[in-house]
Amino acid sequence: MADKEEQGDLGNSVSTLEQELLQLKKKLQESELSLVTGAQLSSDQLTKIQDRLYKMIDYTGKRHDWFADQCNRLMQVGLALIASGGAIAALLAKLENVSTATQFLAWMFGLALFGTGLALVYLYSNYIDYISGTHPYRKVVDVHSWYYAYRFPYDLDPNLSRSAHIAKEQVRTVAEGIEAFFTKFITHAKDGLSLIREDIEQVAILLLLQRYRAQQTKKMSQWLFTGLVISTFILVLLIASYFLIPPAARPPSGNSTVSGATSSPTGGPASSCGEPLTSTPPPDAGPAPTKPAPKKQAAPANPAQTTPCPTTPTPP
Repeated sequence: MADKEEQGDLGNSVSTLEQELLQLKKKLQESELSLVTGAQLSSDQLTKIQDRLYKMIDYTGKRHDWFADQCNRLMQVGLALIASGGAIAALLAKLENVSTATQFLAWMFGLALFGTGLALVYLYSNYIDYISGTHPYRKVVDVHSWYYAYRFPYDLDPNLSRSAHIAKEQVRTVAEGIEAFFTKFITHAKDGLSLIREDIEQVAILLLLQRYRAQQTKKMSQWLFTGLVISTFILVLLIASYFLIPPAARPPSGNSTVSGATSSPTGGPASSCGEPLTSTPPPDAGPAPTKPAPKKQAAPANPAQTTPCPTTPTPP
């Protein structure tokens, strides 16, 4: 019951709001038309004013497109910053021979670039969503000759449905919209002052859109400037830490390096391949004891003993 009562109150408040907005729209339209009629313009003046209004509409439309182009460029910069921040983060994940402070600042640098780009894309997308909704001025103006939103609904399906019932409803909705446009246009075309009123209102709408786009461009530019200042400050700290802070000490490896020469059983270095085996006393052992050599029969001189070299088997 409570939910139904809340829904009923919400529906009543929306209905009341719509009625108030319709009253404001009617009041504004009557006021504009009375101002144009009270000016008592001649046919020559109406022609000159209408020509002037067409030029103003063309200029303000192009000016609005210029601001929209600036917003698109800032959005592209944001996408580039997102890609750069992600690439920097991926590269820094592989760095090892740097200090902990340098790694932290490097991560912060990539995060600052990524965050700046994300903010720009969000601001651009948020404004696009706002455009797809409604602007406040649309509740009180009526420029049916210039913009579809004042004659046709937003949810028109561009494709004809295969269902006969749905297709019939689609065609009927479009036909009613076209008929309403004809009726409204012919009614206003009978009175040149009504068309002048509509053209002036169209210029005012374009100026409002121009203002909205200028505000969006300014906000995106401010976010970009702030993000680049923060990123530059972090980059300066990063460069300073890289050159001033020594890299973090690496833990000792568990495997000891094996040198090319190995110790012999007697304590001395083993002989290389093909060299005579000699026994070298340890440095602190002192002189080796000597024994009288027994008298033996002289034997032919033998070559010094050498260590055999390993042979490599030849493949068949």
